[in-house]
Amino acid sequence: MGGLRFDATLARAYLRPDTAASALLAVHNLDIGRPRWVSIPLDWMPWTPGDTSLVFSSCQGPGLASEGTAPELTKPSLRICVAPLQTRLFRLTPSTSTQRED
Repeated sequence: MGGLRFDATLARAYLRPDTAASALLAVHNLDIGRPRWVSIPLDWMPWTPGDTSLVFSSCQGPGLASEGTAPELTKPSLRICVAPLQTRLFRLTPSTSTQRED
């Protein structure tokens, strides 16, 4: 089909610094059949994330069951599981030591 390619990576993540003290992370799973894990590199951020709080889940509104797995913060990345066709929005805040530990 004209210019379209199948994307085998059906999960997407977008991270945007919101303020100097927080960032918003949106994770989408476009797969209709299975949950996906997404790894987001965080080594480029000016501070080390310490807390990830869920702001929105597309499964919460209609009361659908979803993967309730909490994000896994591993240096230097964050791993998040998203259910099929789910979108999750998180707010990341710095750890007590706001400067990056390099």
